[in-house]
Amino acid sequence: MKILLRIAAVVAGAALLIISIIAFNGHRQYTKARELMNDLRGLVAGPIETQRIQSFIAKHDLHRTDSDTERSYGHDSYEVVLENNVLARFHLAAWTRLGVLLVLRDQTLRYVQAWYYVSCRGDMTSGVTVEQQFLAQPETPAYQLSVFPAGGKPPNIRIEMTQLASPMQRSAALKFEVGCLARIGGCSGASQLLPSAEKPGLGCSPVPPEISSKE
Repeated sequence: MKILLRIAAVVAGAALLIISIIAFNGHRQYTKARELMNDLRGLVAGPIETQRIQSFIAKHDLHRTDSDTERSYGHDSYEVVLENNVLARFHLAAWTRLGVLLVLRDQTLRYVQAWYYVSCRGDMTSGVTVEQQFLAQPETPAYQLSVFPAGGKPPNIRIEMTQLASPMQRSAALKFEVGCLARIGGCSGASQLLPSAEKPGLGCSPVPPEISSKE
């Protein structure tokens, strides 16, 4: 009887430890993702000052990804990736990743990319990619949203913006549902990762023929 009680105590202790690890990691990732995206929305809203860019890179621990060749041309790339690795490893949610990339030239911000993806089945994913250019040609659409692909594959949302996109468009495009990184069960696909895209039904199920909008 004493042995059974000891075994039960060990099992209960191990379960409590696992739950604590999951809760701690989920809260930590949620907090980091929320601050990252809030600060990114503020950054792209401008003004794009060198000091603000460097503060963002330092605060969110972005690491360099550029090659020696790119650096020789004055290009600097910085990236950070967050993921729900603990939830995914315990099979409590699909693997979910959120990333931000900044590209600078001569200390000036030229390009921002943010992505947010959830694994669906096999090696397929459903998610969102947002691109912001700051020196695009005038004829380039200021805001363009597309959903792809059709034909039995999970959908992905792509948003492309230029420096002429409105502050409201920039903010909405980067309003990721960061709770997906900490939620048991996770999120099912693109429309839950970016609710502001207003394209319902974009989960891991196949998407109908291509939807797109330009402004």
